[in-house]
Amino acid sequence: MAQRIRIGKFGEERTHWAFGDLRFVNVCVLLMVFVPLARPQNLAPVATYKLDLGNAKRCPDGLRFHWALAPDASLLITMWEPRHQWAILRLTGWETRTPKTELMKIPVSLPDVATGCPPNHDPLIDTDGHYLVVRSPEINIGENQSDRQKWEAVASVIDLRTFTVASTVTVFGGLAGGGHLFFGDGGALMLHTLSKFESPLPFAVTVLALPTLDRVASCDYDQPPGGGVIKAGDSCPAVIQAAHLSGIQDLGDLPIVSERIKHLAGPDCDYEALAPGRDLALYRCGKEHFGDPYGDFGIIFWHALKVLSTSDGKTILSFPLRFNDRTSSGVFAHKNGRSYLILRRGSRLLTYQIPAEVTPHSSQR
Repeated sequence: MAQRIRIGKFGEERTHWAFGDLRFVNVCVLLMVFVPLARPQNLAPVATYKLDLGNAKRCPDGLRFHWALAPDASLLITMWEPRHQWAILRLTGWETRTPKTELMKIPVSLPDVATGCPPNHDPLIDTDGHYLVVRSPEINIGENQSDRQKWEAVASVIDLRTFTVASTVTVFGGLAGGGHLFFGDGGALMLHTLSKFESPLPFAVTVLALPTLDRVASCDYDQPPGGGVIKAGDSCPAVIQAAHLSGIQDLGDLPIVSERIKHLAGPDCDYEALAPGRDLALYRCGKEHFGDPYGDFGIIFWHALKVLSTSDGKTILSFPLRFNDRTSSGVFAHKNGRSYLILRRGSRLLTYQIPAEVTPHSSQR
């Protein structure tokens, strides 16, 4: 059957054929597709850890969870479980064979219509490493799916210093339920949404306080497709001051990385992650087959996760994928002067140390 899926973190929605667990189709496709198994370097993991995922929600495309790396190099993993609750796992010592784990579960009150799988909301960590912000799947409680005024979501804030829940509040009612939550350049937690219908400006940005998630300041503005702000409302100076921004141009919902880095691996690869030093980037690569001239239909056969140098585009490492693997992912880490790539394959985490001789030095944006 066909389903709409999002291709890559910055990709567009397209209609693709979902095979599910049809082994017959898998075998047929494998006969047609050659999956490259070569790596630029024979690299063995320094540590392997099997996650106990318990009742984590299983989705049609596999087991899904989201993660983020804290400034103290601990790995925070969030999993959405049935009966509306978050499971949050903190993993330290992931580069060793005896990591330490801490687990908490947070009940979340959502309408009964909150079914299905969570969207791609990675957990957020402030620059000081004090707070973790997790967000529930957005729920449209309007009369129809186009009612943008009726989106709702719930957010929880975890104090990482004590690994306890600081607050769980339904603050994202209305427009904010479908917005983009992020930390701005000044370190403040910000929410980018559509503005109210009566506003002459299309977008709105709000500064939220931690850990309460109270609204500190907000304003409406207009932003062209290429980024930047071309017109700002009268209350935007208060937002700039509260968010510790340098000017109006910092209000916009800007991309995390440049267009050059997003497309560095070529048209058949989707950007996945950037190393802390911005010298390495991870890409998911595959080839689209049976597409139509309009780009609405097609089947992507994935073949590798690749690590590229952002300075020259050279492939540093490559890890093979099954053709239908849409859940394997990776995150870069730096600890004790060493660079690592933590790969997730199913319920396993494999930690690879990136050899110093192949690690470039760059601050490319």
